Amino acid sequence: MNLKTLEAINLEKHPSSGQFSPLTEAAFGLSAADLSSIDLPHNIELRVIGATEAFDFYTMHAAEIYQLGAVASPFLAFEPVERKARFYALCGDFYGFFSADRLVGIFAGNTVDWSSYYFRNCSILPRYQGLGIYSAFLSGLITVLRKVGVSRITGDVAASNFGHVHVLNRLGFRITGVNLTERWGAMTQFTLLLDGTSRRIFDQQFCHGKFGKEEST
Repeated sequence: MNLKTLEAINLEKHPSSGQFSPLTEAAFGLSAADLSSIDLPHNIELRVIGATEAFDFYTMHAAEIYQLGAVASPFLAFEPVERKARFYALCGDFYGFFSADRLVGIFAGNTVDWSSYYFRNCSILPRYQGLGIYSAFLSGLITVLRKVGVSRITGDVAASNFGHVHVLNRLGFRITGVNLTERWGAMTQFTLLLDGTSRRIFDQQFCHGKFGKEEST
């Protein structure tokens, strides 16, 4: 994708437009129709939403979701920087969880390169947490990403986030690194290798112990 192509992209995606980022569409051809196979519990509807709607949700509910009190942590805040908005318009994919047409949670991810996808964040209102929405969505999204040609999925999780770590372990993610940054502190990197050969080679070289039967294919 050359500079002229980038300049021609309309960065203003309409909220709930059903569009993935230009990068994801160009790399994998992913569309909202590909998500139709993902079945979420409790009559939750899945839609692709725009960055504006996602940002509004974060701004309104971050303190409630992360139990931060009246003042949200600067680590979770979305800085009002135009470059950040342009980055997410070009690269960010936002998945909205809707209950009776009300947005109750979002998941953000983005294409990293021609074979890799990055899981950035999941934020669900407290009332809808613990219902299996996130694990069902993640399992379905992994299947979709595998079908469109993604080879690996990565994400960074705080080691103390036991619930999230448990979900990733159950889905076959492996610990592949530790990231220490001034922005997020110490984070554990998890990777899911979607290619069976690559996964077996990684397990033989770096992992010990037994994994579930569903991961041996």
